[in-house]
Amino acid sequence: MKPKTVFGIVLLVFAGGSLGYLAVTELTSGDGDLAPPEGARPAEASDEADLPADGIVVTYFYGGKRCPTCLKIEAYAEEAVAKGFPDAVADGTLVWRAVDTDEAANKHFVDRYDLFAKELIVSRRAGGKEVDWDSLAEIWTRVADKADFLAYVRGAVAEHLEAP
Repeated sequence: MKPKTVFGIVLLVFAGGSLGYLAVTELTSGDGDLAPPEGARPAEASDEADLPADGIVVTYFYGGKRCPTCLKIEAYAEEAVAKGFPDAVADGTLVWRAVDTDEAANKHFVDRYDLFAKELIVSRRAGGKEVDWDSLAEIWTRVADKADFLAYVRGAVAEHLEAP
């Protein structure tokens, strides 16, 4: 075999091994913080009837494959809501939910919120209708710092809770 051919094969094997290593590392990397907060309900979409007539709904929209970072974002967001506002959650003024946009019944959310990736939406309801909502786009840049992430989400939720 020519040295050029051998070098090409070695490079291909190295690249394939690197990609395999990266895939295995991504799939198996765990984080002890990913467990849901104690007493939290499993993440599921709520029917409109389950939402408060007057209150705040925090929704994590996801679809497709979910990487460890995506799972971390969901867990941190749920913790921010559950532990940051336990009284509002208990009295139903604040609702947490995670919605799989790949499910047919949830496809309408993609257009409603112009979703293109996994996203966290905080919406305010009054009189049984959504009157205001915000996308918390910085979740992706803040997920590396849990305290900063929690403060960011709690700040947005508090703003909506305090709005007239």
